[in-house]
Amino acid sequence: MFTNGSWVDMSDTGSLTNLTSNTSAESGNGVIIGSNISSATGVLVLESPNKAIILPHIKNPHTTVKSPYAGMMCYDTVSNSIAVYDGSNWNYWK
Repeated sequence: MFTNGSWVDMSDTGSLTNLTSNTSAESGNGVIIGSNISSATGVLVLESPNKAIILPHIKNPHTTVKSPYAGMMCYDTVSNSIAVYDGSNWNYWK
């Protein structure tokens, strides 16, 4: 990333303590984050007994996000709601 007049390396060289690849015999089961195992299936499984996902906070996503893709989600800081793009329109959940 270019910031303050110079390039900054954004590569992560830290540890991946809570990132576990699914090592089952079936292919395409995705990645589990937050646990070594999960009973859930999916491309990306987030597991935690005491933490929640935090969506990106965006002011007025219907005007701020210039090229949205179907399935995008964020927290709209103006309407204080979850915004989901369905491929044609932004939908807001309170």
